Formats: sequence, structure tokens, C-alpha cells
Amino acid sequence: KDINDFAYDAYDKFIDDEYISHDEYVEIMKKVTPGDLYEQYKKIILDNNYVSIISGAITDEEAIREVYNKYFKQEKKKIEFDLNHFRIDKNDKYEERVYEKNYNQSMLCMHYIFKDYKEEEFMKLKILGWLLDSKENNLIYHKLRGENNLIYTYNTSWNDKKGTFDVFVYANYEDIPKIKELLNEVLTSFNTEEVFNNNKNNSIKAIKYDLLSNEDNPFTFVNDEYDKMIGYSGTLSDKLDVLVDMSYSTMMEFLSRAINTKVMIVKAGDNNE
Repeated sequence: KDINDFAYDAYDKFIDDEYISHDEYVEIMKKVTPGDLYEQYKKIILDNNYVSIISGAITDEEAIREVYNKYFKQEKKKIEFDLNHFRIDKNDKYEERVYEKNYNQSMLCMHYIFKDYKEEEFMKLKILGWLLDSKENNLIYHKLRGENNLIYTYNTSWNDKKGTFDVFVYANYEDIPKIKELLNEVLTSFNTEEVFNNNKNNSIKAIKYDLLSNEDNPFTFVNDEYDKMIGYSGTLSDKLDVLVDMSYSTMMEFLSRAINTKVMIVKAGDNNE
């Protein structure tokens, strides 16, 4: 395993007791029988209805319908979609773990939750990700690499269903205390309302460009139509509307509830120079 294989597996298990690690998954798959697979296929596919969307240069809709009904015929019945996949992380207990491994670089992983996070706030978390970490803003990279040259690279993960975000930083071990300090500085506040508005405008321009380019992408259209059909209000257009209306005070209140609850460090061996 390289540092990514070890770190992400260990980290996911650290922040989620129900997470199935790679090794555990392998052991489970060894015990799966063809009968088990068929039962899942029967339950999920044969005994259920699924939503199909057909796109392309359709000139004879009736012919398409005949072929479809011949090979994919389904009984007509009402389909109800469960869109409530929220599993909000409310564990605000701080915990830190350190692993010493013989890799050529160290890694810092930090987990944040939002106190009193509510399901209807999921758009705020998405927007926060844009304002801090999108390619047109990238405050994290500028602070850690551009201004201080402390990291090799980094990744982030934003989970609006759990109300969390995670930062993964690759760096020298001796720089990690300073990196933690700077990360908390960046992730818990914007410097001024001017910085917020500048980043907001950058994101608005980028999203409008993406929407324009998506007009030529049939897959985006199909996905958006599907989302509308099942009642999911999370399309790019929806996000743009929320971002345009987002105020500095609203985002600052949301950010003030961010809590760093878990820290995991993978400390490299003696070759970490």
C-alpha cells in the first residue's frame, strides 16, 4: 500500500464506525455466493421498477417505445423516491491519532462538522466549498502553498449529507503544527466582506460559464431532467440561484459553527526530507 491506500482507509474508519475497510470488504466478497448475487439482482432489478431516460436523435418515438417495451417492459405502478439520505455527523468530541509509517512524506487529515447542522443547509456547504476551494478561488492552496510553501499538495471532501468537510494535506511532518493553524484560519473565516464578495463573484462567473458549456452536453440535460422528475433541487442552476442570494452575514454565521473534531496524522519515516 502507498500512503493514500493506508491513510484514506484508516481515516474513513476513524471518522465512521460503520465504514467497511478495504481488507474487510475483501473478506466479505470471499463469502459471497452466486445465490447471494442473484437475490440482490432479483430484489433491486427484477422485483422493482427503475427510471429509464432515452436520449439521442429519435425520429420514430413509437418504434423506440415498441422495442423498449419488448425488452424492458415494466408494470405500471407508482414509484416513490426516498431523497432523505442525510446522516448528519453530530459527534463533536475531539480525537487525534498518529500513525508512524515508512513513507516518503507525511499526511495530515482534518475532519470538520457544523454544530446544529440542518438538512436544509446543504446548499450552504456546497457554496462554502466553491468559495474556499474551487479552481477560481482556491484559498486553501494559496494560503498553504502560495504564501507559505508548506505543502506538496492537498485534497478536500465536502459531504452535504453528513454536514462535514475534510482536508487531506501532504507535507513534511515538522510543518504540520503550522499547517493546522493556517487551515483553521482559512476554514473558519474569510478575511473581509470584500474577500467574500470577490470569491462569490468568481464562482458566479465560473458557474455561468459551466451552464453555457453544458447547453451542448446532452448528458447534463438528461441528468437535470431526471433530478427535476424525482424532486431533487440540486442542479447547477439551483445552486447558482442560492449563491447569488447568499449574504456575507449568512455565510459567516454558518462558518462560525464549524468545529474541527478529528485529526489524523501519518508520520513518515526517516526518509522524510
